[in-house]
Amino acid sequence: MKYYERIRNILSCVNIPPASKVVLIYLMDKQGNNRHSWPSMETIQRDCGLRSKQTVVNAMARLCEKDLITIEKPDRPAIGKTNRYSINPAGLKYRPVQKMDGSKKCTRAGLKNGLEPVQKIDSNGSYNDPLTTQKEMGDKTAAASGSRKAQTAFENARQLYPGTKRGLATELKDFQKHKDWEQVAFLLESAIQREIEHKSKQKTAEKFCPEWKHFKTWINQRCWEQEFPDEDDNQLTHECAPEVAMALERSLMQ
Repeated sequence: MKYYERIRNILSCVNIPPASKVVLIYLMDKQGNNRHSWPSMETIQRDCGLRSKQTVVNAMARLCEKDLITIEKPDRPAIGKTNRYSINPAGLKYRPVQKMDGSKKCTRAGLKNGLEPVQKIDSNGSYNDPLTTQKEMGDKTAAASGSRKAQTAFENARQLYPGTKRGLATELKDFQKHKDWEQVAFLLESAIQREIEHKSKQKTAEKFCPEWKHFKTWINQRCWEQEFPDEDDNQLTHECAPEVAMALERSLMQ
């Protein structure tokens, strides 16, 4: 399939929001011969002109939920390493294309009558196309499958969490109180890994590092959304002595 045809298919997709379309097009544009790309969240936000990093996170979650992208984490997670993204375009649902009947006159009424009718959108946001009726009948099964995948992602994140835990059933029930739990479930593991790395850096630098919260508290406070400042390892951690500062100032004035 040609490049412009892929772009057109993504733009006409009806099952993902606009921000996810932008991110999907961006990842497709960045992928090389191996069909992979590995930009950071900050790079995606800057290049796509999105409002915040959280917008990118939500867009990624929606694409994962629809199985439109696959995220591969580095074998050895470390500061500066990013995930690798692969595109799975098979899950795209396209909007029916309007075709012009050449026999109609090029008037306002002719244009109106010359276009094939576009099917109405149902309550699920899908087009009622007779040709795809059987496919739409499987939406409920796909939704149930997506819920099971989200629960599996939550269980994996829970096992990775170093803090105190109460019980899988109880904590999953608390987590499902969030309306977007199926979307963010796939982001928990990477968020926990980032916090592990941040706490490790704090301890190495002999800085204050708070203890891990109870996992239930971590969930209720949506701690997967917290961001940690980027610190330069080569940056000085203290101010220079006053006499050194005065000597520097005199040398600049000469």
